Amino acid sequence: PKTEATRPTRKRGVRERVLQIVTDAPNGITRADIMAAMNATDKRSQQSVANALAALKRAGSVMGQKGIYKPVL
Repeated sequence: PKTEATRPTRKRGVRERVLQIVTDAPNGITRADIMAAMNATDKRSQQSVANALAALKRAGSVMGQKGIYKPVL
């Protein structure tokens, strides 16, 4: 099993970038705008961003409501 120490840092990097984008938009940002900011144009990168958003929501770092994501302060 992969532990926090052995997980690829690339995934953590995507989460950090997504969190920064959401944090930079305190009034909220749509998933489509996050995808555009991440230049996620192919299915693989879009899935990576979607996974990062889900992980950040589970961790309580962002909240999503009616398609708008906001940072949890």
